[in-house]
Amino acid sequence: MQKKKNDVKARTTLLLSLPDEHQLRFSKYKTAKEHWAAILKTFG
Repeated sequence: MQKKKNDVKARTTLLLSLPDEHQLRFSKYKTAKEHWAAILKTFG
């Protein structure tokens, strides 16, 4: 349960750090790890 809670916090933090025009593109990823990989792939 704690791991899922931490993942939700990390995912939320990553979404909030993106500019508004990019949030919709990245909101489809379910885990923070997938989210981070997509951000790195997109922005270098």
